[in-house]
Amino acid sequence: MTLRRSSFVVDCGSGTEEGIEKRHYFNTLSRKFISIPDQLETIASRAKIDGKLMESLKKGRWLTSASAYSDEMSEAIRLITASGANSSTLNVIFTVTTRCNLNCSYCFQNNTHRQDANNEAFAALPAFIKREIAVRPAIKKVRLSLFGGEPLLMESRCLDLLRSVKRECSIVPVEFEAGIVTNGLGASPGFWNVAAGLGLKNVQITIDGAEKVHDSFRQLNGGGTYRELLSIYSRLSQDFKVGLKYNLNRKSRECFAEFAADLNARGFNKNNTRIVLEAVKAIEYNEAQQYYFQAFSTEAADAYISCADDALRLGWQVSLAHVFQPPCMYTQENPSTILIRPDGKVSRCISVFNDDPDFTVGNIAASDFSLANYGVGEIIENNAVKCKAAECPYFPVCMTGCPSFKKMKLKTIKAALCGRSYIERMVQGLFRLKIERVAEYDKLDF
Repeated sequence: MTLRRSSFVVDCGSGTEEGIEKRHYFNTLSRKFISIPDQLETIASRAKIDGKLMESLKKGRWLTSASAYSDEMSEAIRLITASGANSSTLNVIFTVTTRCNLNCSYCFQNNTHRQDANNEAFAALPAFIKREIAVRPAIKKVRLSLFGGEPLLMESRCLDLLRSVKRECSIVPVEFEAGIVTNGLGASPGFWNVAAGLGLKNVQITIDGAEKVHDSFRQLNGGGTYRELLSIYSRLSQDFKVGLKYNLNRKSRECFAEFAADLNARGFNKNNTRIVLEAVKAIEYNEAQQYYFQAFSTEAADAYISCADDALRLGWQVSLAHVFQPPCMYTQENPSTILIRPDGKVSRCISVFNDDPDFTVGNIAASDFSLANYGVGEIIENNAVKCKAAECPYFPVCMTGCPSFKKMKLKTIKAALCGRSYIERMVQGLFRLKIERVAEYDKLDF
């Protein structure tokens, strides 16, 4: 068997690690780095003799026996589109309401009808989850995320959902846990204790910068919310896993270090708190789009790395889960993550709340509805003609581009939107963090 370096392995160059000169590579399919004392091509020739080494490098997809890039691409598409069906966790994002007590100018839901989830959607959710578990033997856990708008505008319905889904999961039985995306403003005094008893473990809030910048975007009744939000979430971090989703733009990038210092001063539990960075795309209906980066630009990549570097330096856990999307729920044939809209309809993208047939796939209230076989693999492969011709090493972390953004920009999902320069800059930056932030690097996930 002839082995060669995988087409999806990027050579990041050589450098010293613990006093030893090593060669560094990044695998875009597994999103992992490897440091070895020789070039991978040389290791590949030795792997022919060392069977254990060969199997290790093949299993990690650093080496391949595929004769052509096209074969590797087809295999990558198969693996990524099948990942949902093979997942042990079913992630259900339920939109309790699209109403909100804040009025953020950039919110994608400004482009949709504001409404509460209807009674049919609430009632149908437990039975839908039961059906999905029955046809997916791999599922061992259900993770319910309460989404908005602002879910706490319907606090009692949030608790009802937690009770009903937890009860259904206990009957099957599978493990159950829940999360909520909320600003936390207006929660009744006993809500958090009751919700914790019903399985709520994770809470997430969005921050738009340090105080001055944040309060220019995110206000309640005409006043700023920064100080109150940090106070609420500092308390919550003592008992819950907290995600602080930090919206990156040109203004918020400049004040990120100030924000991180504020967290230190507020007494957040660092073991329970993670900063989640996301560069918000400039969208047609976004009134503040002059502040935002162009989608998938090298400027956005530099902002991610700069802020991650500051956060790691100060000892914070950091998530860059948004930097490589797709892959996402859309790129799974049998998705393990779905968004349920207030009317019970299911969207294959968290940003799409209309009836676009490319994203809306049914209603959980329909007894015959199931998550299955959307033909996404064929769409991606048909879009990837230029990727294949260029033998692009970044295909697994691009998949021809974000479907919802393509629909807005190109008016179709059946096209490619190349983000190679952005991804190259991201990989370079991640490699620099790996080398320069050795002690803190394990606090970073992507």
